[in-house]
Amino acid sequence: MIHVLLSSTPIDPDDLSSGVTFTALDITARKLAEDTREELLAELGARNAELERFTYTVSHDLKSPLITIKGYVGMLQEDLREGNEEAIEDDLERIAKSADTMGTLLRNLLELSRIGRIVNPPTEVRIDELAREAVAAVGG
Repeated sequence: MIHVLLSSTPIDPDDLSSGVTFTALDITARKLAEDTREELLAELGARNAELERFTYTVSHDLKSPLITIKGYVGMLQEDLREGNEEAIEDDLERIAKSADTMGTLLRNLLELSRIGRIVNPPTEVRIDELAREAVAAVGG
């Protein structure tokens, strides 16, 4: 099966009963290109939607340490006014941990951006360590 563009022209425009000539142009390649273009556009739309969801998730994950830092800066200011040295140390430690968390998130994001360009060999991960990291990330 091929796709054709069909056109007709009267042999004598003044005498339509004299007959008509037809021209058929094979447009199969053009039709296949159009179909491929539509498939690529659909795939691009799906990838853009995936990128939008990813961006939302990353934005949310990066906001969390910022909110913690901002909150503890406020507490630090209050503890400094009161001269509460023990609370000041705790505030500074939590601020530092949140900054470290944000640094880790940003490093991971950078590594993720390189995935298509760099092939990393798989590594074994202990599930108990992974679980401890997950609990530590959401604790506090």
